[in-house]
Amino acid sequence: WLNGLLPIAGRTSQNHSEMSRLHQMLDVLKHMLLPALVAILGGIGGLQRVVRGTMLEERRKLYVTTAMAKGLPPGKVLFKHALRNAIIPFVASAGSMLPAMIGGSAFIEIIFEYPGIGRQMYDSVMTYDVPVVMANTLIVGLLLVIGNLLSDFALAWVDPRISLEA
Repeated sequence: WLNGLLPIAGRTSQNHSEMSRLHQMLDVLKHMLLPALVAILGGIGGLQRVVRGTMLEERRKLYVTTAMAKGLPPGKVLFKHALRNAIIPFVASAGSMLPAMIGGSAFIEIIFEYPGIGRQMYDSVMTYDVPVVMANTLIVGLLLVIGNLLSDFALAWVDPRISLEA
């Protein structure tokens, strides 16, 4: 009964042009659901491990024990104190996730036969299309710089010890 509910390939159905405008939008959304789910769930595991590891490390520190001994509620200690410090490595590494999404998208686009920049980059490398490879490399480099800049701003917002002034 699930056959046809979530399509496994392509961006639209074969009869897409014969559908009404609303059904066309729903068709595109149905075709985007599985690739988006794979992209999101693939990245969440690694991020969850980073935050979990740093959170376990923070819970063992003396300031958490002191806050608990003072009688603060455990939820407040964990979210207000420990999570605030545990999130810093995650925010610092978040800048490199932006270009990594393009590399991961190539795999998803090939598996789900979905057109996109990752598949274009793969096809360009395989056919030795140097100008397209150079343009995509430039885009990935710009995304790395922009991602690190945004990560630095977010780090200054999350960690009060970091200042943006020189």
